[in-house]
Amino acid sequence: MKTQDSFSTASRPNTATKHLKTACVARLLLLLLALPAVVQAQGEFEIYTDRSAFYAASQDLQVIDFTAYAEGQPYQYYGDHLTVDGVTFVSQIVNGYTNGNLYVAYILNSPNAVLYNYDVDLPLKVFLPPGTTAFGADFSTTTQLADVQEPDPFTALITLADGTSYTFSASKWPDLTFWGFTSDSPVASLTYSDGGTFYGLHYEVMDNVAVGIAEVPEPAPVSLALLAAGALAVSRAKRRTRL
Repeated sequence: MKTQDSFSTASRPNTATKHLKTACVARLLLLLLALPAVVQAQGEFEIYTDRSAFYAASQDLQVIDFTAYAEGQPYQYYGDHLTVDGVTFVSQIVNGYTNGNLYVAYILNSPNAVLYNYDVDLPLKVFLPPGTTAFGADFSTTTQLADVQEPDPFTALITLADGTSYTFSASKWPDLTFWGFTSDSPVASLTYSDGGTFYGLHYEVMDNVAVGIAEVPEPAPVSLALLAAGALAVSRAKRRTRL
Protein backbone atom coordinates (compact mmCIF):
# COMPACT_ATOMS: atom_id res chain seq x y z
CA MET A 1 0.00 0.00 0.00
CA LYS A 2 1.38 3.38 -1.07
CA THR A 3 1.60 6.19 1.39
CA GLN A 4 0.32 9.66 0.46
CA ASP A 5 3.88 10.92 -0.05
CA SER A 6 4.91 8.04 -2.32
CA PHE A 7 1.72 8.45 -4.39
CA SER A 8 2.42 12.19 -4.88
CA THR A 9 5.97 11.52 -5.96
CA ALA A 10 5.01 8.83 -8.44
CA SER A 11 2.15 10.74 -10.06
CA ARG A 12 4.01 14.01 -10.70
CA PRO A 13 6.73 14.49 -13.35
CA ASN A 14 10.13 15.43 -12.02
CA THR A 15 11.38 19.02 -12.19
CA ALA A 16 13.82 18.36 -15.05
CA THR A 17 11.03 17.00 -17.24
CA LYS A 18 8.89 20.06 -16.54
CA HIS A 19 11.69 22.44 -17.49
CA LEU A 20 12.45 20.43 -20.65
CA LYS A 21 8.84 20.64 -21.84
CA THR A 22 8.70 24.36 -21.12
CA ALA A 23 11.98 24.96 -22.98
CA CYS A 24 10.74 23.03 -26.03
CA VAL A 25 7.52 25.01 -26.17
CA ALA A 26 9.46 28.26 -25.73
CA ARG A 27 11.69 27.37 -28.68
CA LEU A 28 8.60 26.62 -30.76
CA LEU A 29 7.21 30.03 -29.87
CA LEU A 30 10.45 31.73 -30.94
CA LEU A 31 10.24 30.00 -34.31
CA LEU A 32 6.65 31.17 -34.70
CA LEU A 33 7.67 34.70 -33.79
CA ALA A 34 10.30 34.62 -36.52
CA LEU A 35 7.85 33.33 -39.14
CA PRO A 36 6.43 36.76 -40.14
CA ALA A 37 9.99 38.03 -40.62
CA VAL A 38 10.74 35.07 -42.89
CA VAL A 39 7.60 35.74 -44.92
CA GLN A 40 8.58 39.42 -45.23
CA ALA A 41 12.15 38.51 -46.24
CA GLN A 42 10.79 36.46 -49.12
CA GLY A 43 9.08 39.58 -50.42
CA GLU A 44 11.99 42.00 -49.97
CA PHE A 45 12.11 42.84 -53.69
CA GLU A 46 8.94 42.36 -55.72
CA ILE A 47 8.76 42.88 -59.49
CA TYR A 48 5.61 44.07 -61.26
CA THR A 49 4.68 43.98 -64.92
CA ASP A 50 1.17 45.30 -64.31
CA ARG A 51 0.78 48.98 -63.42
CA SER A 52 -2.45 48.48 -61.43
CA ALA A 53 -0.82 45.81 -59.23
CA PHE A 54 2.20 48.07 -58.71
CA TYR A 55 -0.02 50.99 -57.67
CA ALA A 56 -1.86 48.74 -55.22
CA ALA A 57 1.45 47.73 -53.59
CA SER A 58 2.75 51.32 -53.31
CA GLN A 59 1.86 54.54 -51.54
CA ASP A 60 2.68 58.26 -51.80
CA LEU A 61 3.34 57.81 -55.51
CA GLN A 62 4.22 60.74 -57.73
CA VAL A 63 3.89 60.08 -61.46
CA ILE A 64 6.02 62.05 -63.92
CA ASP A 65 4.34 62.88 -67.23
CA PHE A 66 6.90 64.54 -69.49
CA THR A 67 4.42 66.38 -71.74
CA ALA A 68 4.81 69.66 -69.87
CA TYR A 69 8.58 69.51 -70.38
CA ALA A 70 8.24 69.49 -74.15
CA GLU A 71 7.28 73.16 -73.77
CA GLY A 72 5.02 72.98 -76.81
CA GLN A 73 7.84 71.87 -79.12
CA PRO A 74 8.08 68.64 -81.16
CA TYR A 75 11.21 67.92 -79.18
CA GLN A 76 12.97 69.83 -76.40
CA TYR A 77 16.69 69.37 -75.77
CA TYR A 78 17.92 69.00 -72.15
CA GLY A 79 21.57 68.08 -72.66
CA ASP A 80 23.06 65.80 -70.04
CA HIS A 81 20.29 65.79 -67.43
CA LEU A 82 16.73 66.66 -66.47
CA THR A 83 15.40 66.83 -62.90
CA VAL A 84 11.65 66.44 -62.30
CA ASP A 85 10.09 66.22 -58.80
CA GLY A 86 13.36 65.09 -57.23
CA VAL A 87 14.10 62.48 -59.90
CA THR A 88 17.18 63.18 -62.04
CA PHE A 89 17.61 61.58 -65.47
CA VAL A 90 21.18 61.58 -66.78
CA SER A 91 22.41 61.11 -70.36
CA GLN A 92 26.07 60.74 -71.41
CA ILE A 93 27.25 60.66 -75.01
CA VAL A 94 30.70 59.34 -74.05
CA ASN A 95 31.89 57.90 -70.75
CA GLY A 96 33.71 60.43 -68.58
CA TYR A 97 32.33 63.54 -70.26
CA THR A 98 29.62 65.77 -68.84
CA ASN A 99 27.62 66.00 -72.02
CA GLY A 100 24.50 64.20 -73.14
CA ASN A 101 21.71 64.01 -75.65
CA LEU A 102 18.53 63.96 -73.58
CA TYR A 103 15.22 65.04 -75.11
CA VAL A 104 11.57 65.29 -74.23
CA ALA A 105 9.93 64.58 -77.56
CA TYR A 106 6.72 63.76 -79.40
CA ILE A 107 8.02 60.71 -81.25
CA LEU A 108 6.13 59.99 -84.50
CA ASN A 109 3.60 62.69 -83.60
CA SER A 110 2.51 60.78 -80.50
CA PRO A 111 -0.17 62.46 -78.32
CA ASN A 112 2.15 62.51 -75.30
CA ALA A 113 5.78 63.55 -75.04
CA VAL A 114 8.26 61.04 -73.65
CA LEU A 115 11.79 61.11 -72.27
CA TYR A 116 14.30 60.10 -74.93
CA ASN A 117 18.00 59.24 -74.44
CA TYR A 118 18.98 59.72 -78.06
CA ASP A 119 22.01 58.29 -79.91
CA VAL A 120 24.53 58.01 -77.07
CA ASP A 121 27.20 55.56 -75.91
CA LEU A 122 25.83 55.00 -72.41
CA PRO A 123 22.42 53.89 -71.09
CA LEU A 124 20.04 56.22 -69.28
CA LYS A 125 20.69 56.68 -65.57
CA VAL A 126 17.99 57.63 -63.05
CA PHE A 127 18.72 59.06 -59.59
CA LEU A 128 15.79 58.61 -57.20
CA PRO A 129 14.68 60.74 -54.22
CA PRO A 130 15.94 59.62 -50.79
CA GLY A 131 13.85 56.85 -49.27
CA THR A 132 12.39 55.58 -52.54
CA THR A 133 11.24 51.95 -52.20
CA ALA A 134 8.78 51.82 -55.11
CA PHE A 135 9.55 52.57 -58.76
CA GLY A 136 7.76 51.88 -62.02
CA ALA A 137 7.72 53.24 -65.58
CA ASP A 138 6.83 52.56 -69.19
CA PHE A 139 9.85 51.50 -71.28
CA SER A 140 10.59 51.39 -74.99
CA THR A 141 13.28 52.15 -77.57
CA THR A 142 13.49 53.65 -81.06
CA THR A 143 16.42 54.68 -83.22
CA GLN A 144 14.96 57.86 -84.69
CA LEU A 145 12.53 60.59 -83.72
CA ALA A 146 10.39 59.99 -86.80
CA ASP A 147 11.11 56.45 -88.06
CA VAL A 148 8.31 53.92 -88.21
CA GLN A 149 9.45 50.64 -86.64
CA GLU A 150 7.96 47.23 -86.08
CA PRO A 151 7.30 46.86 -82.34
CA ASP A 152 9.50 43.76 -82.10
CA PRO A 153 10.49 42.90 -78.54
CA PHE A 154 13.94 43.67 -77.19
CA THR A 155 15.60 42.82 -73.89
CA ALA A 156 15.54 45.72 -71.46
CA LEU A 157 18.10 45.74 -68.65
CA ILE A 158 17.61 47.48 -65.29
CA THR A 159 20.65 47.72 -63.02
CA LEU A 160 20.22 49.00 -59.46
CA ALA A 161 22.75 51.05 -57.49
CA ASP A 162 24.03 47.92 -55.70
CA GLY A 163 24.80 46.23 -59.03
CA THR A 164 21.79 43.89 -59.05
CA SER A 165 20.39 43.51 -62.57
CA TYR A 166 17.00 42.52 -63.95
CA THR A 167 15.97 41.88 -67.54
CA PHE A 168 12.54 41.84 -69.16
CA SER A 169 11.09 41.71 -72.64
CA ALA A 170 9.85 45.10 -73.87
CA SER A 171 8.38 46.36 -77.14
CA LYS A 172 9.93 48.91 -79.45
CA TRP A 173 8.22 52.21 -80.15
CA PRO A 174 5.34 52.98 -80.62
CA ASP A 175 4.52 50.37 -77.93
CA LEU A 176 5.64 50.72 -74.33
CA THR A 177 6.05 48.07 -71.65
CA PHE A 178 5.48 48.63 -67.93
CA TRP A 179 7.98 47.34 -65.40
CA GLY A 180 8.37 48.24 -61.73
CA PHE A 181 9.40 47.05 -58.29
CA THR A 182 8.88 47.49 -54.57
CA SER A 183 11.69 47.00 -52.08
CA ASP A 184 12.02 46.82 -48.29
CA SER A 185 15.12 49.05 -48.47
CA PRO A 186 15.63 52.35 -50.34
CA VAL A 187 17.01 52.32 -53.88
CA ALA A 188 19.23 55.32 -54.67
CA SER A 189 19.50 54.97 -58.44
CA LEU A 190 19.08 52.67 -61.41
CA THR A 191 20.26 52.41 -65.00
CA TYR A 192 18.00 51.53 -67.92
CA SER A 193 19.65 50.02 -71.00
CA ASP A 194 18.03 48.99 -74.27
CA GLY A 195 21.15 46.95 -74.99
CA GLY A 196 22.54 49.33 -77.57
CA THR A 197 20.04 48.20 -80.21
CA PHE A 198 21.56 50.19 -83.11
CA TYR A 199 25.34 49.79 -83.71
CA GLY A 200 25.92 49.71 -79.97
CA LEU A 201 24.29 53.08 -79.40
CA HIS A 202 21.48 53.71 -76.94
CA TYR A 203 17.99 55.07 -77.63
CA GLU A 204 16.11 54.51 -74.38
CA VAL A 205 12.53 55.80 -74.09
CA MET A 206 10.70 56.26 -70.77
CA ASP A 207 7.32 57.66 -69.76
CA ASN A 208 4.91 57.76 -66.80
CA VAL A 209 7.68 57.34 -64.25
CA ALA A 210 6.23 56.59 -60.79
CA VAL A 211 8.24 56.80 -57.56
CA GLY A 212 7.10 56.38 -53.97
CA ILE A 213 7.10 54.04 -51.00
CA ALA A 214 6.24 50.35 -50.85
CA GLU A 215 3.26 49.33 -48.74
CA VAL A 216 4.33 47.54 -45.55
CA PRO A 217 2.93 43.98 -45.76
CA GLU A 218 0.78 42.74 -42.88
CA PRO A 219 1.55 39.31 -41.37
CA ALA A 220 -0.37 36.53 -43.08
CA PRO A 221 -3.43 35.21 -41.15
CA VAL A 222 -1.83 31.77 -40.88
CA SER A 223 1.21 33.32 -39.16
CA LEU A 224 -1.00 35.08 -36.62
CA ALA A 225 -2.92 31.86 -35.95
CA LEU A 226 0.29 29.89 -35.37
CA LEU A 227 1.62 32.63 -33.12
CA ALA A 228 -1.53 32.57 -31.02
CA ALA A 229 -1.37 28.77 -30.78
CA GLY A 230 2.25 28.93 -29.65
CA ALA A 231 1.47 31.53 -26.99
CA LEU A 232 -1.39 29.36 -25.70
CA ALA A 233 0.89 26.30 -25.56
CA VAL A 234 3.48 28.18 -23.49
CA SER A 235 0.79 29.43 -21.14
CA ARG A 236 -0.53 25.91 -20.59
CA ALA A 237 2.99 24.55 -20.07
CA LYS A 238 3.67 27.13 -17.37
CA ARG A 239 0.37 26.32 -15.72
CA ARG A 240 1.23 22.60 -15.59
CA THR A 241 4.65 23.42 -14.16
CA ARG A 242 3.05 25.21 -11.23
CA LEU A 243 0.79 22.21 -10.42
